[in-house]
Amino acid sequence: MTVNLYKKKINILFFELRGDSLLRFPLWLSTSLLNISKNINLSFLVDEKISQSVKVCFDTSQCQFYEISNKFSVEAIKSELIKIKPNIIIIFAHRIPDLAILIAAKELNIKTIYFQHGLYIPFMKRNISLFFKNIFKTFKYFFYAISLGSHYKIGKFTSLLSFIKIYILGKNINSTKLPKSLMTADVCLVYGSYWKDYHINNYGYKKHAIKIVGTPDLDDVDLENEPNIETRLKNKTFCYVAQTLVEDGRLTRSSMKIFVKNLSKHINQINGELLIKLHPRSDKSLFSDLDCKFKYCNKFPVADIYLGHYSTMIIRGIAHSEKFILINFPGHEIPIYISMLASKIIEYNDEIAFKDAFHSLSQEATDINKIFIKREKLKNYFDVSDKRSFDRAAEAMLDEIIER
Repeated sequence: MTVNLYKKKINILFFELRGDSLLRFPLWLSTSLLNISKNINLSFLVDEKISQSVKVCFDTSQCQFYEISNKFSVEAIKSELIKIKPNIIIIFAHRIPDLAILIAAKELNIKTIYFQHGLYIPFMKRNISLFFKNIFKTFKYFFYAISLGSHYKIGKFTSLLSFIKIYILGKNINSTKLPKSLMTADVCLVYGSYWKDYHINNYGYKKHAIKIVGTPDLDDVDLENEPNIETRLKNKTFCYVAQTLVEDGRLTRSSMKIFVKNLSKHINQINGELLIKLHPRSDKSLFSDLDCKFKYCNKFPVADIYLGHYSTMIIRGIAHSEKFILINFPGHEIPIYISMLASKIIEYNDEIAFKDAFHSLSQEATDINKIFIKREKLKNYFDVSDKRSFDRAAEAMLDEIIER
């Protein structure tokens, strides 16, 4: 059922870095908003070009698309916001351009909402080669960083040095002079109670500003009933949940290739099948050396055993199985809310551990009791509801508009 909240339409602006990123959280969330109220105009501001193939996925009668100019500064963003005239701005991360959006909105007295979009390891060191491979993006962030310094009133050099500490050296924001009070949205929507404390401690959010809306990765996942074993694919079916560790410069390509080689070898040894649940930005060339039976999946598949690192998506596997193999890379600590699912945690280059894990788990029968134990552990980190997460988020956002 839809409702009209205002006589005059409300302009809600979504911000993302890449045009194709609009097809994920912004698209899904905007759909939920329009299902609640038709008195909404949707605007989308992107830090890159927006292709026509992206735009056609939206109802263009209710949407406007904007691209930030080549002037990468808070002032340039303020000019865009003055032109768009949003009542509220929605962001999905705390990247440097997101921070520029936040400070510009604060100076223009525009309300902001942040919606958690994944599981975070916030202060992770990047490979220096990433900055040279993406030299245009590096310069873009450089100009944003010095512009933020002026608006934070800490100086351009101090601001630049602070962001270098975070993004290149992997330091915590608390070790810098960045003003956390100017780097948060007015409202923070998170997955569960754990993430409420996390955003208070790591980003400086105030407790009253945070609302729990659950995670989209558990939408339509039945955590209360036994899995239907008959719906399983045949035994020895492994699902690997891909992340963009290499694509984001957090892991070397050579390390990923070693992992893929081991994965392929041991899938073959037990005559198994590999299902690869791709990320929207996955580089398929990373899997070019696979010589086992495999196929790519866009939808989350049913499998006997799930493999991954620390992607949110992997938790969906608990609907079907209690068997999880987590792959450890140096410098990539697997957080407790993922490691608690593990049947085995193995190093990416440990062939003996691969052999043991693949052989032993492929021969084990499903343990329903273990499934329910792990499901209960998940609920400590991810709020579960009959309502879909995007619907809960949309309701929370519109409540904020009404309260204002």
